[in-house]
Amino acid sequence: MATHIKDVLAGFLKEKRQDLPKQDRIRELVKTIAGKALTKTGRPAKIDKDTLVLLCDDPASRYMMELKKSDILKAVSQEFPEIKKVTTRIAGY
Repeated sequence: MATHIKDVLAGFLKEKRQDLPKQDRIRELVKTIAGKALTKTGRPAKIDKDTLVLLCDDPASRYMMELKKSDILKAVSQEFPEIKKVTTRIAGY
């Protein structure tokens, strides 16, 4: 049984490592569009099905991210067509 768990974990970690370049590229695109100052308080958190979730530290940064949301979606969906929507949330909620 321990061997099976090791195989499952190895497969999971290998899959996650393959996603790192994608995550880095999405962070880079968001930083380019939103700006360096806004990305200090807002950041890409995860991809949930076809939605990119951006977490913001406070309501003001969420509002600013909402203003940039369509530009972020356009840039990200050009490189990653599986992403169809962008949503913002306040971190911790």
